[in-house]
Parts: sequence; structure tokens; C-alpha cells
Amino acid sequence: MTTFTTEDRMKAYDIEDREDRERMLRDQNRILAEEIQTLKTRLAQANKRADSWEEAYHNAMDTMSKMSRARQ
Repeated sequence: MTTFTTEDRMKAYDIEDREDRERMLRDQNRILAEEIQTLKTRLAQANKRADSWEEAYHNAMDTMSKMSRARQ
């Protein structure tokens, strides 16, 4: 029959605590990775919208310039 000393029990608790901390950190890393990917996607979409607005602005300015020249 094996008897466990207080020291043995403390080592077992330390191992469990470490495993719990590691599991928690892995979960946090996974969540952060997902959030980073979401932010990257949102940033790419925002950049596309900004490019679209910039292109629309330049097209409008070109059109106004052409109309202004046509009046003269």
C-alpha cells in the first residue's frame, strides 16, 4: 500500500496548478489569435473602403475639372 506524504500531495497540486495555468494560457492565446485575425480582417475591409472613397473622390474631382473646362 502506498502512502502519500504531505509533500507528495503538494507536488501533485503543483502539477495540477501548472497544468491548469498552461491550459488557461493556451485558451487565452487561442482567443487572442482569433481576435487578432478579426481585427486584421476589419482593417483590410476598412482599407478597401478607404481606397474606394479615395477613388470616388478623385473621380468626382476629375469630373468637376472636366465640366469646368467644358464651360470655358
